[in-house]
Amino acid sequence: YATLELTLSGGGTTGAIPCYYSGSSRLTTHYAAGNAIHLTYRVNANVNGTNYTGWWADANYYTNNVDRLQCAVAVAAAEGIAAGRLAVFNASGKLILLSARPFDVTKPILYLTTAYTSANASSGTTRTTNYMAWGSTFSLANTVSGFSGATGAAVYIKGILNGKMFSPVTEVLTTTVPTTEDGYDYMLLGMISTTVNGNLFPEHPIYRFHNGEFKAVSQISMEAFMAAEDAQETADNNAQSIQRLDQNVSGLSTQFNVFSSGIEATIEDHSEILSAMSFSTDGLKIQMSGSIYYTLTDDVGYHIFQNDKEIAAFSEGKGKMDELQMGNIICRRTSKGGWVWTGVNS
Repeated sequence: YATLELTLSGGGTTGAIPCYYSGSSRLTTHYAAGNAIHLTYRVNANVNGTNYTGWWADANYYTNNVDRLQCAVAVAAAEGIAAGRLAVFNASGKLILLSARPFDVTKPILYLTTAYTSANASSGTTRTTNYMAWGSTFSLANTVSGFSGATGAAVYIKGILNGKMFSPVTEVLTTTVPTTEDGYDYMLLGMISTTVNGNLFPEHPIYRFHNGEFKAVSQISMEAFMAAEDAQETADNNAQSIQRLDQNVSGLSTQFNVFSSGIEATIEDHSEILSAMSFSTDGLKIQMSGSIYYTLTDDVGYHIFQNDKEIAAFSEGKGKMDELQMGNIICRRTSKGGWVWTGVNS
């Protein structure tokens, strides 16, 4: 333990006085050589009912490791597992060695610093030496014989996720991620520290190659959710458009019915329109009752009749008739096929 002895101005010394850092805890090597610390001298300082005289450092020193998360709960194992190995939970909630056997992804992956022997494998003994995160280097080659990887590379457990159970492949660990869809899931375990050694991360997201990218399953699920929402929104918009179109068609139908009713009413009010029109294979004939004149429209042109004799016709932009009066001048066809011009009174 550390002590402090001071030489006084008269040449005497204080003797080796103990140094403390927290209550009655003695200071040892908590502060590295070269550090400057502030010490307070106290006489008969009462700590939990006991008096102490000595020097106290200006701050408590945290002696626990800060590179790990401890799982200090009662955890039973299904088998013997050596210290320094990685363990996972089986479907029954018991620890098993991380290997090619299925394990429960809803429970943590643990690094064991104390062995489970076959004798107490299922005893439920509380282990205060199981860790959910471990920053100090440990051997990954203990999990996969011959394993090695580049320093700083992420290491994954390769396998297939089915529900909450993850089934690793035979090689279990890999630092190689796929560049095409291979049908496997990749659970992030930790990081390579020195070739065959690594660290354990506290969280273990699952990745897979999907739609041209290697990404977390949570991201894939979110993208699928967003795509489904977009599709639903598009479907809703289309449904609204169809509804509006249906309403427009319904409105047009109503207007057409009103228009048709108006036509029918007009025809009923003017029955002479129907009596003047007839339609047959010859064409559309219009002739007022009692008139010697009528018109006929067929697929050739437009014809004018007098007493059933055609006196004029129009077809292909041309007019045809035997006599045409323009003002007081009459143009008349002759029996020889020529034309003569005469006055109206001639």
